[in-house]
Amino acid sequence: MTIFIALLSACAWSIFDLQRKLLVNQVSPISLAMWLSVASIPIYAVLCIYFESNWPTMGYWRPAAGSLLVSSIATISFIYALKVGQIALLMPILALTPVVSAIFSYWWLGDTLSTKELLAIISIVTILFLLNGGANFHWYAGASYMMVVALGWGLGTVFDRWALGFAQPFSHAMFQSTGNLLLFIVLLASRGELRHSAVTGTTLKNIVLAASVFIIAVSTQLYALQDLYAGIVESIKRGVGTLAALIWGIYFFQEPVKRHQTGLVFILVSAIAWLVWPV
Repeated sequence: MTIFIALLSACAWSIFDLQRKLLVNQVSPISLAMWLSVASIPIYAVLCIYFESNWPTMGYWRPAAGSLLVSSIATISFIYALKVGQIALLMPILALTPVVSAIFSYWWLGDTLSTKELLAIISIVTILFLLNGGANFHWYAGASYMMVVALGWGLGTVFDRWALGFAQPFSHAMFQSTGNLLLFIVLLASRGELRHSAVTGTTLKNIVLAASVFIIAVSTQLYALQDLYAGIVESIKRGVGTLAALIWGIYFFQEPVKRHQTGLVFILVSAIAWLVWPV
């Protein structure tokens, strides 16, 4: 059942990625991140009131602060990456997130890796290297931003799993969204852009829709993290996300994708499936 929840989260994340790619042409990256937080907080508050009774304990705030910091940086970097780059070429870089999650989950939380998991992670990194040019490695537009995203989201999942030992999922999500909102407001105000961040009409409706998908993605991921290692959850997310990005790039944005890249993406998905498949 937990694997199913993780798969549901991964599908929701892939749809949310597409929505952000579409919205980034209508709203500046930081403004978009701010409005997504604005739309999410009231819903999380209602979910906390109706489904959760305990507030976070004192041990919560250290991992919560770590998650807030790295997720905020990663969110802004991701939106910038989508603004300047091609989704089908950039999303495979996020295959590094389960590697980051697995390493830091082992280091900080004592989550261990089996031989199969270690081999699968090595395979993921190798395929990722080939997807980005192999021996003739080069950066696509937006790749630097996406490397920051991979590191931030990989670390963020570990912080989230750590924080869930002291808080319930909806409470954690609400505090994270509130913290993100405050950070984005301060950032926009410091740049003199806050007064120009208003959105109306169709754009506002699309942001609310994207926020609804975001809430499903985050909530199901947090519930999955209560039972699954951070590296496993990130592996499922990236497998689904990379395949979806290939589809979105081809059919929604007419992005050129070479045949060998398509083949490598499917091999990458297979490697991630091997990682999460029960022994």
